[in-house]
Amino acid sequence: MENAAALRPESAFPILLKAHGQHFKATTKGVRWLLDHPDALVRRFGAAVAVRPRYGVDEQFLAMAEGSDDAEVREIAASCYHSHLTPIYAVWSSALSRKGASSA
Repeated sequence: MENAAALRPESAFPILLKAHGQHFKATTKGVRWLLDHPDALVRRFGAAVAVRPRYGVDEQFLAMAEGSDDAEVREIAASCYHSHLTPIYAVWSSALSRKGASSA
């Protein structure tokens, strides 16, 4: 991202670099900021963060992407639900909630 920001200073890359640097920690506030940003590339990055499984798919982030005003962001979220963007090892957060509730 640093190279892209240096090569295209008028683009969204400097915004992303300044806001998140090399290590982006996904938070509700951060994902919401990305999804609501006026720049389309920043919104797409937000959708990618929302659907990217760490060890599990955070369905709260996914719901935020689904509620976006941006049609392409909603399409990215829908693709995640249809497993087009979800690796086979990913666990959905609702499955973790059900497991925790049933083992209590």
